Amino acid sequence: MLEASCDFSGDPENVRAARRFVSETAESWGLGDLAWPLVQIVSELASNAIIHAGTGFVVRLVHDGESTRIEVLDGSVRRAQPRRYELDATTGRGLRLVHNLSREWGALGSSKGKTVWAVVDSGSLLDTDAEDLAESFLGALDGDDVAEPPTNLKQGRHRRGGSDNELLAA
Repeated sequence: MLEASCDFSGDPENVRAARRFVSETAESWGLGDLAWPLVQIVSELASNAIIHAGTGFVVRLVHDGESTRIEVLDGSVRRAQPRRYELDATTGRGLRLVHNLSREWGALGSSKGKTVWAVVDSGSLLDTDAEDLAESFLGALDGDDVAEPPTNLKQGRHRRGGSDNELLAA
């Protein structure tokens, strides 16, 4: 199992630094095929930590040989929540992109903050043709195919699979 983590302050410039950390880590682990989705995911989650949590954050990567889990820990207990916006809105689609790029994602809360995580399978985008990938992103833009966020739960996860997106609470 491979693990790496890095702490960042709440400076907006650190979104770029988090992307670089994830990209360089994925490349050094020989996971170049996962660098792109992982960078997109950390970009969203790091931005959310800065904008919505207003705190510094920690990025953690764990690769078990079959999949990579990316986590962003921040200091806010406010839960991560996909939102629905008008089609011409310039915000509000990030967690939908996380959903569409990962096998599953979720959030774990604690009294000290929360961890928002996503799991990306090795080769998951290599088996996806360009049309399916484009459809996935367009779905993120209009909010299709997204499970509702956990409510009144300290932890929850969204799992993609079949025709149904089931929310599982632990």
